[in-house]
Amino acid sequence: MNLWSISAEYPHNEPIALYPNLSITQVGAEGTYVFNGSQFSGKAAFEQSEKQLISAGSFIIGGGVYLYKMGLDSNMSIAANRAVRNLQLGFNVGYAYSWVIGNYWLLSGMAKMGVNGGNEQHFSGAGNVKIYPTAFARGSATYQKATWAVSFLMLINDKSVYAFQDKFNVTSINFQLAYVKHLDRIFRKKSHVPA
Repeated sequence: MNLWSISAEYPHNEPIALYPNLSITQVGAEGTYVFNGSQFSGKAAFEQSEKQLISAGSFIIGGGVYLYKMGLDSNMSIAANRAVRNLQLGFNVGYAYSWVIGNYWLLSGMAKMGVNGGNEQHFSGAGNVKIYPTAFARGSATYQKATWAVSFLMLINDKSVYAFQDKFNVTSINFQLAYVKHLDRIFRKKSHVPA
């Protein structure tokens, strides 16, 4: 996977610099509270473990903690090409909606925006807290029967990392095609009716 960067100081007709050996690792945990959880089902929208019966939406609020590690490319002329480690705490708000179409189709979407705060002491200076804007979008199209479902999911995640007085925007786009088979009938205890 090739990752690239372009500075805002350059005109739009300047070539984009490619950094094929730039690597980014993100590890984190995030939680989201759904205000209208009695009508909007996140499990139906993105896990296919429930079935949404009527169209519904909800405001959402969440937060998380993230650890980034960036391995810089040898073509980048900053700070002797040392690896960057960045720990961030974040907060976000947004809206989610599921649209039920007929008996089997479900279209769902979620969008969140927020900010993360973090300090990279080794490169930014102790006590120098940076604010990182974030954006997150998720969508799915699901065809669901009684015991199985097929779903196409899309995830767009945009975050920023500051290092060496430079700002790096990290945008990832993921696509997933999933098939879910419900096995609860196999493991359900059979009731014996006396003759």
